[in-house]
Amino acid sequence: AFAGGAKPNLQPVRLGTIVDSVLTHAAPHARVLDASVEVDSSLESVHLSCDPLQIERALLNLVLNAVDAAGPRGRVGIRAGGPVRGGECGTEDNLFSILIEDNGPGIDAAALPKIFDPFFTTKECGTPSGPHSGLGLAIVHRIVELHGGRIRAGNRAGTPVRPGGGAVFVLSLPRYSEPAS
Repeated sequence: AFAGGAKPNLQPVRLGTIVDSVLTHAAPHARVLDASVEVDSSLESVHLSCDPLQIERALLNLVLNAVDAAGPRGRVGIRAGGPVRGGECGTEDNLFSILIEDNGPGIDAAALPKIFDPFFTTKECGTPSGPHSGLGLAIVHRIVELHGGRIRAGNRAGTPVRPGGGAVFVLSLPRYSEPAS
């Protein structure tokens, strides 16, 4: 999927449907760690122009990474865009921003510029194609690019999820606009 860059099958999709599916798939992993995943209800009614399977894959990867980073009894938040250290995010150029944040240790400053590079990982490595292959965030980045969106990552100096910080990923994707009649 990463090397080939499958062209997305763009269609109007309610973001709430994608988020519900992501929560269903992430729930077993979150239960094992006794972690909570909180969702901003304002995401429910947002419509995107996207390939729902590809965006679900990207969001699921980000949520599972956030649950891992938050650790036992950790907290993960999925919410609409807002300010991020080092710049602003939100609605721009018809893009809608989704924030995935956790109350984990954050992202090491030396690793931050490399996290979307293929095969870069801070996790203990398994097999070259295994769960810690370092392809997850590279695939997420590629999916977002193919949709004409952007993804950014950083650390928070206090969030609704963790007053002391944590990591945040900002996924900006095209909104669906009704065709002009």
